[in-house]
Amino acid sequence: MSGKVVRVTPKEPGEPALLRVCNGIRKETCSVYYAENDFDLDVVDFDGAAIVDFGWQHFNQPYPPKNNIAFLMDGVPNWDNLVRWIKATQYGPCLRPDISGSTFRSDYILGGAF
Repeated sequence: MSGKVVRVTPKEPGEPALLRVCNGIRKETCSVYYAENDFDLDVVDFDGAAIVDFGWQHFNQPYPPKNNIAFLMDGVPNWDNLVRWIKATQYGPCLRPDISGSTFRSDYILGGAF
């Protein structure tokens, strides 16, 4: 990863106000923003549905997205949140956490659910 790290939380979508000024500015700058920054996504208690909108924006850019997303998993497994997350990604881009380095059983269940 390279670039500025932007933290994305359920309350802070990570996009700067400039991208919300008007559609013309958004079209011209959005792909640069998503390509040039790295993103840390806060997922608390398996509430990944809160970051689905970010996934739509990231994957709908004119250039293929690079691997510039890191998941910050926190809290305790909440299975209702996990089901909501899976349902929210059913018809669109799916942000799946990388569990390759995990040692927690619940993370493997999360990976298997997707």
